[in-house]
Amino acid sequence: MFFQIAPKPLGEELTALGGVPLVMRAFWSLGLPAAIQEHVHIKQRERGYSEATYVEGLVVLNAVGGECVEDLERLREDAALSKLPGHDFPSPRAALEFLYQFHDEPKIEEAKRMCAPDDNAYIPEESVELQGPGRVNHSLVQELGSRCAGQRIATVDQDATIIESRKQEALPAYEGERGYQPMLAVWAEMDVVLADQFRDGNVPAMMEPLTVAKAAYAAVARDVADRYNAAFFQADTGTYGDRADQQTAMVLPFALGIAPEDRGGLVLARLIDPIHARNDHVGVGFAGPPFLLGTPTEVRRADLANRMVNRHDYPSWATLMHDGVLSEDWHEGGTQMPSCGGPVSMWLYQSVPGTRPDPAGPGFRKFILAPQPDVPTGLMSARGSYQPVHGTIESEWTYSDG
Repeated sequence: MFFQIAPKPLGEELTALGGVPLVMRAFWSLGLPAAIQEHVHIKQRERGYSEATYVEGLVVLNAVGGECVEDLERLREDAALSKLPGHDFPSPRAALEFLYQFHDEPKIEEAKRMCAPDDNAYIPEESVELQGPGRVNHSLVQELGSRCAGQRIATVDQDATIIESRKQEALPAYEGERGYQPMLAVWAEMDVVLADQFRDGNVPAMMEPLTVAKAAYAAVARDVADRYNAAFFQADTGTYGDRADQQTAMVLPFALGIAPEDRGGLVLARLIDPIHARNDHVGVGFAGPPFLLGTPTEVRRADLANRMVNRHDYPSWATLMHDGVLSEDWHEGGTQMPSCGGPVSMWLYQSVPGTRPDPAGPGFRKFILAPQPDVPTGLMSARGSYQPVHGTIESEWTYSDG
């Protein structure tokens, strides 16, 4: 024989899941325990496993191919594997109790009540508890983005997929089988989930996809902003670009929240410079006008926008007007471009009569009245009305100094 059988077994223990420590090391290295501690608060008792330990156990279970929480028992039975994390894995019962704390039956019933009479598909609003893991995932995406600076493209791939289930609660999907149809938004180049939404099987894939899309872009927003600032922002001067008169280059980062928070005041001060550098004339292409007029108004400098709009010499909106129609050519001719006046009309309504949409009530169901007088240009009073679908909004004001 080429080997000998030891009379006594060795004290060592073996496991077929020797790669699990790498998963756990990545879990800790990416700062997930701290993020979970910050954002996930659902435990009702001080003793027992922490939220991070439960999540760690579920991550390992998924990594080794577990199909249900009952498979945690197989991990607990692996003596060698249980020694690797320094603690036992949660029991299936404990894990289920942890997961059920994310369930919010009142929100499900509320979503059912909101359904149209002939519609049985609904998406419950996320509970406060369920929002916590979403914020943890945002932290993970930001950490991965900061470590992969060479990845310069972020393609958001959003789709829903059917997961068959034999659960009694599972509803039939469009192909007849019972299950669930969660929607995912993935950073395609990194193969990282940016946002997800659990859905019953009968919920169509194109039902309210905007919610998931917004969450996905919010997840990569900070990483995109950091890369943009690294490429174009001059921290010492608070400017973007290499020319003092580049209006769009300065207004977009400030308007879109890209500018570093600790340099916001400096960026705002420098934002005014490219406007004055062109003697208060417009100096943007198609992308800049809505931000060029709206941003000064938001920071209580509507006088800058007012002067740009009311310029009549080249270049100005007045020199784009030919025979009562806006053109794409500064000096007559060219294609008629009525859309060039859209930013001016939007600014006019929001700044002069001061009618602005309130994000809390889309479609002007709620609105804000905040007119901005401009004494130097003689804008001392105004009256105007706007007719959204919910009714007419009228505004009339007069400014009196003192």
